[in-house]
Amino acid sequence: MTKKIVFFIKSETINLDNYTIKNPIASTGRLDVISRCILAALLNNFKLEKDFEFWAFLDNYGTYIFKSELFQEEDFPISELKFMDDFVKIIKDQKNEKSSKNPLDYIIISDIDIMDAIENLKKEGFSTFILHESGKHISPDLLNQNDKFLFILGNQTGEFLDSEKLINTKIPRVSLGTTQSYLASSVIKLIKFQLMGYLSFIKN
Repeated sequence: MTKKIVFFIKSETINLDNYTIKNPIASTGRLDVISRCILAALLNNFKLEKDFEFWAFLDNYGTYIFKSELFQEEDFPISELKFMDDFVKIIKDQKNEKSSKNPLDYIIISDIDIMDAIENLKKEGFSTFILHESGKHISPDLLNQNDKFLFILGNQTGEFLDSEKLINTKIPRVSLGTTQSYLASSVIKLIKFQLMGYLSFIKN
């Protein structure tokens, strides 16, 4: 059965006013974290996955929707630095006429709020989970109950995951069932392994 997997992340810190490719971490408000997560979601062994989406909700710049099937594999930027530079160009040039082709031109740009987007996907039948270290261990039974999944990730501050409006949605919180902390991009890879059957079992 083909599974449709979507990841959401919200960031309040992205600021590109002083962006320079010479220091992309300090000059973007940690767009590197978002970029690393997108690459983890869309790629497998440096090739584009099928039926994966990543939605980046950037408070200062809008919502950016990456659908794996829309991109051209031959020119998709698989290196984090190149990807981030292309992404910055998309964000900064979205209201201007593009002067040259960008391999990320296929990004869908929206002004949808993350809470509205969550509700829309839930109405479409997506099993929705918040990935949180304090959540219930995600089990094989949980992952086998549907073929459409939405996972909501925390950024480096974690503010949104602990916000009252998200808590009030009663969306279940799940974890990888370990006391070890993982980077968000690593969590994405592990979730993909489990959902796509790359692992034969999950430890209880």
